[in-house]
Amino acid sequence: MFKLYFDTSRSDCWVEVEKRLIPLAKEVIVYFLSLNSEPHSEAWTSVLLLLFHQLARLERERLKAFVAPIYDSLCDLWLVELRPEVNSVLRGLFLRIGTVYDISVPDSSSTKSIIVNGQ
Repeated sequence: MFKLYFDTSRSDCWVEVEKRLIPLAKEVIVYFLSLNSEPHSEAWTSVLLLLFHQLARLERERLKAFVAPIYDSLCDLWLVELRPEVNSVLRGLFLRIGTVYDISVPDSSSTKSIIVNGQ
């Protein structure tokens, strides 16, 4: 669905895709937070990474649309043990959210690298 959401030639379906993607993004995070099994959590880590990379790629207004409904769940991720690569991408996403909402200003090239490349 993110592929459609980034395809400028498919802008006619962006609203519908967004209606489906936002609840899905929240569901992915909430489900991950509910996992009790280490192997199951490890298996879902790649899903989180993919989600965070895609969110970080969103332009300002689209990211705002996504963040509001999932922000509490994103914050809850700080309460569980995550792999370092997830923490890194999540940090970059939070930094990007901060700039989108004008509550922080990126001041180093390393921050930009995490946000833009995040890979």
